[in-house]
Parts: sequence; C-alpha cells; structure tokens
Amino acid sequence: MIRQGRKDDAEAFLRGVAESVPSADAKLLLVDFLLNRRGFAQAEKNLARLCRAEPGGSDLPLLLAELYLRQEDRAKAVKAYREIIELDQTGSKGLIARAALAQVYKAQGEKEAARALIVEFLQEDPNNTEALFLRARERLEDGDNEGAIADLRTLLRVHANLAGGRALLVEAHLRNGEPALAIEALRTLLETSLENNQAVRVELARQLAGTGESDSVLALLSEALSRVPDDLAALRVQAGIYARQNNWPALVDTATAMIKQTKEPALSHYIRGQAYLMQRRFDEAAADFAVALKSGPEAIDPLAGLVRAHLGRNDYKQAEALVLRRLAEAPDNPAVHNLLGELYLATGKTRPAEAAFQAAIKFRKDYAPAYGNLAKMAGQAGNVD
Repeated sequence: MIRQGRKDDAEAFLRGVAESVPSADAKLLLVDFLLNRRGFAQAEKNLARLCRAEPGGSDLPLLLAELYLRQEDRAKAVKAYREIIELDQTGSKGLIARAALAQVYKAQGEKEAARALIVEFLQEDPNNTEALFLRARERLEDGDNEGAIADLRTLLRVHANLAGGRALLVEAHLRNGEPALAIEALRTLLETSLENNQAVRVELARQLAGTGESDSVLALLSEALSRVPDDLAALRVQAGIYARQNNWPALVDTATAMIKQTKEPALSHYIRGQAYLMQRRFDEAAADFAVALKSGPEAIDPLAGLVRAHLGRNDYKQAEALVLRRLAEAPDNPAVHNLLGELYLATGKTRPAEAAFQAAIKFRKDYAPAYGNLAKMAGQAGNVD
C-alpha cells in the first residue's frame, strides 16, 4: 500500500491491527508509520492514546518517553518516566524508567538528581548492570577511580563480556595509574569481544608501546592495518615505535601513509622530515619541514628541523636568515633565541651563541634548553664549575 502511495489505506490497516492484536510490536508498527509518514505530533498523539488504553503492564509508556528523547524534548521525557516510576515503583518497568531518567538528568547536568535515582535503583537491585555502569562512570568523572573500579568489577563478575564495562574499566585503571591492569583489561576485551574491535586493538598497542614490547605492538598494529589500512591512530602508534627503534626507512613509509590519511598533515610531514634528516636526506627533509612550517608558522620544531636540514646542506646563510626572520616576528620568544644560539654554536660562533642563549633566559628565567646549552659551552671550554 505504501509503495502504491496509499498512505490512508496503510494507516487504516495498521490501526486495525494495533487495536485488535494484543502485541506491542503491532502498535509499534503503527507508531513508526505515523512518525515517518505523518510526523511527530501524530505519532505522539496516537502513542499517548495507546498508553492510556493500557495503563498496566504495557511497555508503551517507556516507548513514549523514548520518543520524547528522540525529539530532544527532555521535559516531556522526564514527566513520562516519572509517571512510570509512580505507577510501577520498584517493578521492572519502574527500574528501567529510573535508569533512563538518571541518564536524562546526567545529560542535563543534574548530578544530584541522577545520583539519587542510581542509589534507589541499587537498593532494589545491587547488581543491576545499568545502574552499576552509571555509578561507575559518575565516580570516574568525580575522580573516585577506586570506587569506579569496584563497581565495574562487580558488574563484570556478572556480565564478563560486557564491552562497555570492560572499556570503562580500562579508562579507570589508566586514570588510577595502573597501566598493567589496563593492559590486562584490554587483552580480555579483545579476546571476549564478538566484534572486530579495531579501536581496542590499537589502544592495546598504544599501551604496550609504553612497556617496550615492540614486537607485540608491531604484531598488533600489523593485524590492525591489515584490517583497516588507513587507520590513522594505528599509523601514529606505529610511527612512534619505528622512531624509538631508529628504523628510519620504515618511519618514512608510515609517515607517508599518515600524510595521505589526514586533512591536517603538518605533524606527519614533520615526522617524515625527521626520518629523512636522520638518513641525511637533507633535501627531502627540508621539503617536509617547509610544509609543516607553512601549516603552523609559529611552531618551533619544524623551524628547528628546517634549520638543521639547511645546515646539513651547508647552507648556513639560508639557515641564519630563516631564524632571524622568525626572530623579527617574535623578538621575545626564548625558543627562537635558543635556536639562533644553537645555529651559531654549530657554525663555531661562540660569542653570538652565548649572547643568544642569554637572551633566551632574559625572556624566560626558567628556560631549561638555554641553560643546558650554556652548560655545554662551559664544559667544552673546560669551565667545569
């Protein structure tokens, strides 16, 4: 009927089914039809009428509240959930309404109201999945990492394969300074997940990267990239591993892949520039640093990279002109003064180098790189004190 454009006939048929068949699914078909073909107002009107016709054990009031949420009418949703709670108290629908209402309050920033509902919920059902998850997330937001971990462990004892709970447990362990436990939770999540959990695989690789398990990390990343070759998060972790391994050719390949996958490739060009620099491929390094510097003219790292590439090509004048031009734009930037000092030091101009380092300290008393360079100069001159 719908395909033939007979909307009125279709509505009449669905309305007849909804009124004659004692099934929530039949009534839902009518509501969905009205929502998609007649608009929200008609769907709301009819669903509200169906709710009044079945005030007892029906799921329809919950569906009406959900309909309000879909339309972002939170005031009506709150009213609908409150009516369900008043009617069903601690019954199954009353508990469902409490959990949903707690979510609504949370979204509105009404933490105390949400917390009170969660407490009520857990008094009736101490192991309820949704309530424990809500309280764990709330505790985590409040900085109570231990409390969140306790709730999540209780939850996961009953629902060991609950991916959302396991993922939140990972975050809780990380916030609590327990990377080993976070890695254990990630491994479990990866093993128990029924989905191809790409994000978990990459996050596990990221956490393992901090432990020095390079082989395990690269194996995980290889699998991740075989599934999703353009996964930028996986490529970034891989780049970090290759940089730590001083595997510059592999880093060039990874950074090149990163450049293709991001709309803001400055960082990827900088990474590839560093890899080229380490291989003494100065022309290619200079080209990448120039791109990175163009994207962020005030950034010091691409500027320093470009200066080193010019020095590698024995182009001292261009390197100096580059830094002096930047210094004219930012005369009070200690990092640029320090870079000028390093340039002078590399070309044997010790007095101008010392003056540049002192200028850096003048603009920022605690600028450690300049003190380090002055100490290096003093050591080279035999002035140990």
